Amino acid sequence: MQLYTQGRQHVITFIHAIQHIGLRKGIGWRENFRIKLFNQMSMVISLVMAIVMAGALIVGNGLGAIVAFLIIGILAFSLFFIHKGYYLASRLGSIMLSIISVDALTLVYGRSIGGDMTNLVMGLTIVVLVETWKQRIFLLLFLLVFNAIAEFILAINGPLEEVHGELFFFLLMFATNLSSIIIVFRFISLEEDQFEREVDILMDNLKERNHELEDANYELAQFASAASHHFKSPLKNITNLLTLAERKLGTKMTSQQQKYFSLVKKDASHLYQVVEDILSYSSIEGESGFGYERKTSPALVLEQLKQHSSLNMALANIEVASLPDLTIQKSHLELILLNLIQNGIRYNRSPQPLIRISGEVLMNGTTMIHVADNGIGIKKEYQEQIFDLFTRLHNQEEYEGTGVGLSICKKIMQLYGGSILVDSDEGKGAIFTLVFPAVEEA
Repeated sequence: MQLYTQGRQHVITFIHAIQHIGLRKGIGWRENFRIKLFNQMSMVISLVMAIVMAGALIVGNGLGAIVAFLIIGILAFSLFFIHKGYYLASRLGSIMLSIISVDALTLVYGRSIGGDMTNLVMGLTIVVLVETWKQRIFLLLFLLVFNAIAEFILAINGPLEEVHGELFFFLLMFATNLSSIIIVFRFISLEEDQFEREVDILMDNLKERNHELEDANYELAQFASAASHHFKSPLKNITNLLTLAERKLGTKMTSQQQKYFSLVKKDASHLYQVVEDILSYSSIEGESGFGYERKTSPALVLEQLKQHSSLNMALANIEVASLPDLTIQKSHLELILLNLIQNGIRYNRSPQPLIRISGEVLMNGTTMIHVADNGIGIKKEYQEQIFDLFTRLHNQEEYEGTGVGLSICKKIMQLYGGSILVDSDEGKGAIFTLVFPAVEEA
């Protein structure tokens, strides 16, 4: 009994060692599964070929014994090369040589040793063992060609040896094919289970990272809001004190001092506007537009914008065509249109800035709002950069601005799954297009 237990343990250890030949951590779990599958099938086929070789030697069929021995040798060398790290070459070579060897056995013993079932199992194995369809198709064609050659020779000459024990060979090949199919489907099942586990782990990681990102965004928005409020008050005080000092000094100031006061007040006002824009941008960062269902009228928003303190509508001629309603918060649409109209007026050298606003609904339900101006235009190479935060193409002396407005527009459009595009030529104005995706009606 002890001898049986020890022998069984040695067999299990040997099988385990064969199964794990060539497995490595750095090549991915799918490739490791394929290697393990190849090792298992090589072990089963080698065992069967050993039985075939022994039977051929007993009945005195040297040719059959040689072919069976060659198949065992091919698989042994394949396992050796897999151990050395030549995974793909070993699999492709051993499959091709195995196909030739099985067809050779078919020629020796007749169809009882091969048959359609064996070819079907080999085809299934090819699909599982190799990864790309180019390799799979090549091997499947190789299988069909050599099988057709063997069948043609059999049809003309018949088997090279008289078949003894046809039932034995049939049962042996049936058991081999059944074992191969079980191994293949076990591989597929294990791969599916592993894939599901990996997906679950990935989803858990994504949820965890999403929570961390939400917390970070909330903290960032809180910090930006607090910092902005702390900056705004001192900047307002600086501007007020400078204005008061100018009034007190009056005509006592030299032209140089007046210039300095003007520059400091301008920079303080600019910094105040930067803080305001950062506060607007950070407040949008923490919001979400997906799932918003209420409609907003762009025409109504434009009417209300005429009263906006920072937008002097009298400076420009604004033409508004018929505009479709949009699924967007009113405050968000107001921010976008305010920034685009301000830019059309600010970056403009013509005596009368012209802003044309129009809209259209495409056949697929996508809504587009176009805001065109007759301003200085934008060079092609800068038309993507202008939507980046704090990106300015001109210095403060040429044109005022903070470089945040278009970033705010882009961020808002992304909240609703849309986008903002620009089409422009230098000196020929610009057309900004707001693209709103189709909204499914509830």
